[in-house]
Amino acid sequence: FAIGNGTGGMTLEMADVITDFVPGEDVFDLIPSLGFGDLSLVQNGADAVIQNRVTGEFLARLQGVDVPSLTQADFV
Repeated sequence: FAIGNGTGGMTLEMADVITDFVPGEDVFDLIPSLGFGDLSLVQNGADAVIQNRVTGEFLARLQGVDVPSLTQADFV
């Protein structure tokens, strides 16, 4: 999976929906100019939401994933 500036949208509905992400197995490839420290990881119901902390852009919604299960190792 690849995420970066411009790959999502300014509303949660515009974010990429990922249905099969497995923390500890799958990884996100951060497109250059975006680092782990630029991300905000928040829980939205049963889903984890990845948002750009600086721009507010919603990058991805991970269905059925709990935020505490995500670590920096899931982002390369």
